Amino acid sequence: MNKPKRILIVDDVEQNRELLESILISLGHESETAGDGIPLSGRICAITDVFDALTTERPYKTIISNEESKEIMKEERGKHFDPELLDLFFDNFAEVISIQEKYRQDIQV
Repeated sequence: MNKPKRILIVDDVEQNRELLESILISLGHESETAGDGIPLSGRICAITDVFDALTTERPYKTIISNEESKEIMKEERGKHFDPELLDLFFDNFAEVISIQEKYRQDIQV
């Protein structure tokens, strides 16, 4: 059964608000929402966004190595990152690196 478009838009707005809130939390902003109160998608995005930000050159910073980024993120385990999801991220780190390399090659082409 299809939802009316109006409801889909409201759902999208709510999901985007939750995602933004989870990203702000990962950057150190306070919120009443924490732990499992943050949607799974937001908790995943917090991990991947920070990893990407650390390991990608930006106009204001140089690239931080994958291993150094891993150590930085481990320090935030249970504080800014869902501990179980971060463990899964690191348990599958070879795949993460494979994806990272693929998209870096796509950008350089």
